[in-house]
Amino acid sequence: MTACVNRKHTKKVAAVVTASLVGALSLGAAPVAAMADTGTGIETLAASWATGAKVTAAEDGKGAVFTGDLTKPVSFDLGSGKYLVPTEVTNQNGDVTDVLEAELDVQYSMPVSSSSASGVQNSDNSWNGLVNGGLYFIDGDSSKVVTTGTANTQNFSAEFAASYFAGTLTDGNHNPVHPVAGSYAAIVTDGTDSVKMNFSVADENPFSGAYAYAGADSYNKEIVYDGTCLIDGDIQFAKADGTKLTFGTDYDGVVWYKSDGTTADTSATPAGSYTAALSKGSDVVAKINFTVEKFDISKHGGVVADYFNNALGTGDAATSALLSKVAGSLDTYFGITDVTAPSGTKGFDGSYGEYTVTVKAKGGNSNVTGEATFKFSNLNTDIFSTLDLYYGASPVSGTTININLTEGESFDASKIKVRKADGSSVYAGDQLEVTYKQGSKTVDASALANAGTYTVTVRVKPFQDENGDWVGGTDTFTVKVNGNQAYGTNVSFYLDGELAGATDSVDYSGADQLERVSAKVANPEGGSFEYGTDFSLEVKKDGKVVDSIVDAGEYEITIKPVTFEFASTVNKADYTFTLTVNPLTVNDLKPYYYNGDDVDAAGEDSNGDFGNRGISYVNDGVAWTGSAVEVPALAYKNADGDYVELDSSLYNVVSIKKGTKTVKEAVDEGIYTVTVALSDAAGSNYSLKARTFEFEVVKYNPFDDVESPAWYASVIADAKYTNVVNGISGTNLYAPEADITRADAICILFNLAGGDNAMGDYQYSETTGWITGFDDVDGHAYYAKALAWAHSTGVANGYAGTTSFRPEAKITREEFASLLANFAKVSGKDVDAADGALDGMSDANTVSDWAEANVAWAVEAGIMGNGGFVAGQSNISRAEVAAMAMNYRAM
Repeated sequence: MTACVNRKHTKKVAAVVTASLVGALSLGAAPVAAMADTGTGIETLAASWATGAKVTAAEDGKGAVFTGDLTKPVSFDLGSGKYLVPTEVTNQNGDVTDVLEAELDVQYSMPVSSSSASGVQNSDNSWNGLVNGGLYFIDGDSSKVVTTGTANTQNFSAEFAASYFAGTLTDGNHNPVHPVAGSYAAIVTDGTDSVKMNFSVADENPFSGAYAYAGADSYNKEIVYDGTCLIDGDIQFAKADGTKLTFGTDYDGVVWYKSDGTTADTSATPAGSYTAALSKGSDVVAKINFTVEKFDISKHGGVVADYFNNALGTGDAATSALLSKVAGSLDTYFGITDVTAPSGTKGFDGSYGEYTVTVKAKGGNSNVTGEATFKFSNLNTDIFSTLDLYYGASPVSGTTININLTEGESFDASKIKVRKADGSSVYAGDQLEVTYKQGSKTVDASALANAGTYTVTVRVKPFQDENGDWVGGTDTFTVKVNGNQAYGTNVSFYLDGELAGATDSVDYSGADQLERVSAKVANPEGGSFEYGTDFSLEVKKDGKVVDSIVDAGEYEITIKPVTFEFASTVNKADYTFTLTVNPLTVNDLKPYYYNGDDVDAAGEDSNGDFGNRGISYVNDGVAWTGSAVEVPALAYKNADGDYVELDSSLYNVVSIKKGTKTVKEAVDEGIYTVTVALSDAAGSNYSLKARTFEFEVVKYNPFDDVESPAWYASVIADAKYTNVVNGISGTNLYAPEADITRADAICILFNLAGGDNAMGDYQYSETTGWITGFDDVDGHAYYAKALAWAHSTGVANGYAGTTSFRPEAKITREEFASLLANFAKVSGKDVDAADGALDGMSDANTVSDWAEANVAWAVEAGIMGNGGFVAGQSNISRAEVAAMAMNYRAM
């Protein structure tokens, strides 16, 4: 006979399964550590905790688990306050020592200068680094005095290191002492043996995101070929925030390389890709890649202003002057392919009016290209001889106006006018042609919504006055657009909606932690910039951009402005948030099904472990089968205090012991200790603090006719010792495979409800016994009290709408599922099942229409259907009723 129930594990009791108790790992397949069995236990190598040991777990000095790879060189950024704090050491035998539990001492070897002269004293009298013979106060406390000894030989306490890296260490004059870049070591010792772990502290790269530019405008990153040697003074460098890098301070040397890795020429700089290697002293501090673009006449050609009184000239002289105007020193590489004079003739004939000229690259120089058409006029009168150029109410000819996006300002072309001081003779709007350039590149007016420096050329469209003279003119001014700025104090990061500060940490869960992070950038003028429109979040792990935060490690989340910029006074740290995903700590191990309670013969909980065997029944043991049983699935206690199953792919069984003896498999009765280790699949996302758990193989024999290895032995034992089932007629027999009567099924539900303590308004008559409400039930029968309870609570009703119950009749599986559903309802449980709950049952059609909803609930709840079928109209055995009752109890 097979138990048709689901394997549904909960904190309470496991749903009934076969005696093999399918576990996460098979003993036959589990790797077993190499060991010598002496008959009395495992023979191990003689070694101390420190023999061949390495640091295998650590913290970062700021309370978070270190998530880097401890098998590789460990480095921290200077100024981060982080350093290596060992928490676990593993020796060559795999023995793990917890530094705190073993009360081991941690000391630090730190860089110490041989004299104060080699240290660096700041203007505020603070010192960078430690010096030989220096006097220091831990956390500024004069009662905690440390004097350094010989340079590079003294070890410092963990308390001293914590103060040093936190920036709270002070010298003898109470001035701060700042950590310095260099090599450090953490030393774990018990006073005799020690384990050393080296780590380094390095300067954060100040050149990250640096770029090259040419000219005065550092916002203009476009570098254009001009026939000169651009790398000989014209090209400069800026940090990612636009701050200029200063020669002699930030760097003191540059070596220029072409794309093929050879050194660049010091003559003219042709178009192409280059790398500038910036150095300071003998160290290369940055390599900056940049591109020199070809000179494209259509993008970089100069503006042709109008000429007056035939100043351009005629013929070849005019051609030469015009090419020099639009191409500068590159004029010889361009030619004029077409000229249309105002008179309609081809060429420069000196007539007054508008000329149309087409200029094109001639070839012969691969660094120049393009074709462009220019229009200008030969005029009689310059209108700017009597009028001035205005932007709003201010004259701007030859001046620079500032637009501050931060102040809510924006450039408005409609404010450009040509007029007299008294406001007369105004030219504006369609009477003007306005062009914009950023550096040598022509841009649209919309570009002035972004920070940068722009040259604005205003041309009054030529016209003929009443005398027939051609009148017009051109003038320029400069617009400096200062970016919409934000400041470090305007940036806030949030984790789960709560203010997070600059750093925070979470435990690995397999979910994307980025969804929990949000940021706010306030506009200094009020309001805030909008995420997704005004800024985005860039996430980096190990220096690489990632699009999610899942695996354990340290993630740098940075605000990336779109419509604004950070003020030059803002450091990157002010708009960067560090989120550390800590490995999930796996601790408090036990078999997945084990609820931690021992139950004695009276049904009372014992001490909750395997330490006391002075009891007659072991709850949640593995039923003895006479052959090897499988290791139960592994569970650990989560942050909520609940035990949850650990995915079997995340760990391997290393060894199994019965007592002190290592065994290959668990066969005999007794307590077994299983040692596990994390598998490669666990990666760095899990930290295994406990390595062993226990389970017990038990011969269940709750009744004389119920004995292991029958599939129902353990579940009937559970039911007996929790007072859910009793023996037949006062005997120690259960008749597990016999069909159960309707009356006995009600008795089991009554016991499940608490027996005499069950709630219900049922009554007893001195003459007729228990008042059951059924006309075919003797009130003095052994099951009458249970039926009185069931009728009063609504658990049981008359058979087929009658007032009869048919107590001695057999009950079917769907009928018992319906009684359980009724019991669940009166107990306040939800018995609604999802659509399709029976889809996985091969014989769903055996369920009667009236019982379908009840059976669907029982299947979905894990009470029945474990074998893939329900056998709805088949009689149910006494063993199966016990199993379904206990599965219900485990919900």
